[in-house]
Amino acid sequence: MTTETKYNGYTNYETWAVALWIDSEECTQTYWAEAVREAWIQATETAPFTKLETATFALASQLMDAIEEGNPLTNTPGLYSDLLRTALYDVNYNEIARNWLEEVST
Repeated sequence: MTTETKYNGYTNYETWAVALWIDSEECTQTYWAEAVREAWIQATETAPFTKLETATFALASQLMDAIEEGNPLTNTPGLYSDLLRTALYDVNYNEIARNWLEEVST
């Protein structure tokens, strides 16, 4: 049996930290607010997925790609790059995307 721990309403600390940093910097907040609107506009309901689920998958993938591309230690072997990669692997990008999209879709 697994017990899911929440961190400030998110799945874990890593997910919360990514969402917090994006939301606390005006330039990234503006960029992602536009990406959220665009994902919602572009999404269509395609069985078995709802429009919200389709938009969530697309936005989460875009967010994960952007975070991974921004990782300054991607090509640096060592302890710190291993720890950072592990932390970024634990981010629940779908959760962040869905939270953002739920604000737009309602």
